[in-house]
Parts: sequence; C-alpha cells; structure tokens
Amino acid sequence: MNRAFYQEFPLSFKTAVRPRDGWRGLPRFRARMRTASLLLLGAVLAMLSVEMLLHPFYGTLRSSPFAVPTTILNSDLPILALRQCIEGCAESHFYGDGARSTGNVQLRQAPTGLIIGASFVQAKQVVDKDTMGAIVEQALRSRKQINVRQYGYDAQSIPTYVGLAPSFLQKWNPCWVVVVMSRVDWSKHPSVWTMRVSPDGVPGMTLTDPSQSHGIKSAARLLGDSSAVIATLYWRFRDLVASSDSPPSGGPATSIAQQSETVARDYVAALKYSFGDRVHILYLADVGITGDNDPNDSLRETALLTECARRKVPCVSSRKLMTDELKRNYTPARGFGNSIMGEGHLNAAGHRMAASLIESLISKQ
Repeated sequence: MNRAFYQEFPLSFKTAVRPRDGWRGLPRFRARMRTASLLLLGAVLAMLSVEMLLHPFYGTLRSSPFAVPTTILNSDLPILALRQCIEGCAESHFYGDGARSTGNVQLRQAPTGLIIGASFVQAKQVVDKDTMGAIVEQALRSRKQINVRQYGYDAQSIPTYVGLAPSFLQKWNPCWVVVVMSRVDWSKHPSVWTMRVSPDGVPGMTLTDPSQSHGIKSAARLLGDSSAVIATLYWRFRDLVASSDSPPSGGPATSIAQQSETVARDYVAALKYSFGDRVHILYLADVGITGDNDPNDSLRETALLTECARRKVPCVSSRKLMTDELKRNYTPARGFGNSIMGEGHLNAAGHRMAASLIESLISKQ
C-alpha cells in the first residue's frame, strides 16, 4: 500500500520522503520546506530593506529610465525630481517633456538654444546649476536674453535625436542646436527609432510603437518607475554595456577607421539634413586619468571632424582642453569620489569644460 502511495507523488517528493522511512519521512520534508520558506521570506525582507534605504536617494521620476521618447510635444507634467548616489551624489530636476532643468528662471519671449545628447547631457551625476546647459545659459545671459533647454536620453544616439528633430523644431524653433557626441554614439543600443541614410544624406526614419512591448520588458519598465533597486541595477547594467560596446582595441586599425568614417558620414549627414545650419557638434573625447589618447577614440574623433569640415558643420572636440586641464591642474573631467576617476560621466569640472566649448561654438554664428 505504501509503495502504491509513493508512486503517485513526483520524484522530488519521493526523494524528500524515502519509502524506507515510511511516514516518518514527512517531518523531514516539512522541515526542509519550512527552511526554504524562511530563506525566501528573508530574501524578500532583505530586498525591501534595501529598497527602503535607497528610496530616499531617488525622487519621483514618472518617466521610466527604460523609456525611449517618441515626441516632446504635449507634455504638461510638472518638474520631476531624481536623486542618485551611484556616481557622485546629486538631486536633478526634469521638465515633463524630458528636458533637464538648468536651475535658472526661464525668460518669456526669449529665443531658445538646444543641447541634445545622451546621458552626458542628462547629467544625473551633478546638480542643476553645474550642468553644461546651465553654465552656457548664465554666460550668454550676460550679453543677451536667451533660454537653454537640454535634452539627455540615457544610452541613446543620433537616430533618436534625428527622430525627435521635428518635435524640437516645432516646439522651440531654436536659434542653435548643439549635439553632444561621444564614443557611445558608435555603439548599438535599443531604441524605438531606426535610421537608414541614403547616399545623398537623407535619413529614412522608422518608428516602432513602444506600446507593443509586452511580457518581461513591460514588467521591467513598470518596476523601474517605482523601484530604486531596479533602477539602480538598470543604470549599472547600461554603464557596463556602454563601456564594453565600443569597437575592440585589438581589431585591425583599417577596419575600425572605415567603420568610424562610415558612422561619422551617416551621422553628420542626418543631423545636417534634420536641423539645417543650426546644428553644431561637440565631441567628448576619452581622455581618462593619464591624458593618453585611446587609438580607437582618436580614429572616431578624426573621422567626425573630417566629415564636419566636409559638410561645413561647426564641430569641436574636447580632447585638447580636457588634456590640458588634466596635465596642468590635475583636473579630470570624469569621475567622482565614489567612482573611478577619469571614467564614467562628466563631473562638475567636465561640464564647465563642455560649456566653454559650446559657448565658443555658437559664438561663431
């Protein structure tokens, strides 16, 4: 009778309650289940404790860090706050359309300049007044009336900026547009925008409806909106992907140079077509903590500057300024006290350097 009883149960149960033990094996099985339940409960409580510890460092950010924009129009949300202590420790504020606040009062009837880029412009690592847009805005207002809007999109690239170009132009009619580029723009990241550039420089844009995302991705976006733990893990993962997604340093120099030239040609052509003569490009070079040049980054920089000159797009690299500041004053443009100096995102000094280059770019108009 006992043998027939045990045959009806799955293997895991038969393993936990051995036939030779008879009914005496049930307490052992129950003890193991109790131990597993306590471990699971402990893991959940530990997760909640970490969430409670991290949550005060994060404000209310209704726009998930997973979201990729499709338009900046019809966004009437109030200013939103975000705090982070992953790189540095700062509180940043964002308008409902995704623009990073400069911390300055916006002037009515004043012309607008735009700064567009990835996480370097999003700049969660520094406070509002230390962002490149805030510094440029304050410097220009000593001579004229102007507002500066800065839009940074985490782990995004030129296709996103080109896809949003009609919205930018319709909403702001900017007097100038500065696109901040880096080696991240030569990497591949998921986006709702895909871009193909024709031989004559006309970008063909395709928009994938983000609302059709289901399953794990939708759950991740929902959790990212409300969980500081999930958001922190996501940003760490994005940083790892960004740092490892550049062309391999050991690859043939010729193939890397060709890739750099192809990407630079398509990107500059698409930006020129989308924003016209208003577009300017700032390239944030990889300088590091020693000031030595990364060969791959130098190839990307050379290809970009060459293509900008060919298409008559004002363009400048930060390499010389950042190297000079590092060697003369030992002032790295990247890194914080709780991260690796010389790597990661721009610190306050790096934003000051970027702002000075942007100001010199647009002053030539």
